[in-house]
Amino acid sequence: MQKITLQNMLNLYMTVKERLILFIKHLGISQRAFEQSVGLSNGYVNNIRKSIQPDKVQKIAQKYPDLNTGWLMT
Repeated sequence: MQKITLQNMLNLYMTVKERLILFIKHLGISQRAFEQSVGLSNGYVNNIRKSIQPDKVQKIAQKYPDLNTGWLMT
């Protein structure tokens, strides 16, 4: 059984967009640099509403294999 931590509880209330922005901050790069590195359009991250299309998740995962896509999409 997974230990319940404050961080785990906070992650439950974060949106996909918020988690992606958190990951980008962890990388220490700008959102624009992230979008360019993955081949996403300018402003893509800011325009995320509810979720990310599977092809976009695949692009991100290929470029950043350390990203846990299960966490991102939860």
